[in-house]
Amino acid sequence: MLGNYRPVIGQAFALKGIVSGHPRLSDGKEIVTSQLFYLNSEIGIARTMNRWYRLCSSVRNQGH
Repeated sequence: MLGNYRPVIGQAFALKGIVSGHPRLSDGKEIVTSQLFYLNSEIGIARTMNRWYRLCSSVRNQGH
């Protein structure tokens, strides 16, 4: 899950936000994702080069 996310531009489009439930990163860590390929904020999903993310607008909404 990625909370408090926003788009960022570096070498490619990506998302920046607070991660939770990631297999290798600690919950609550601010990250920049790999390259963004698909984003649907209406249903709350994004596809990056490495994985799918569920999106939420705030960290509080990351409840299960």
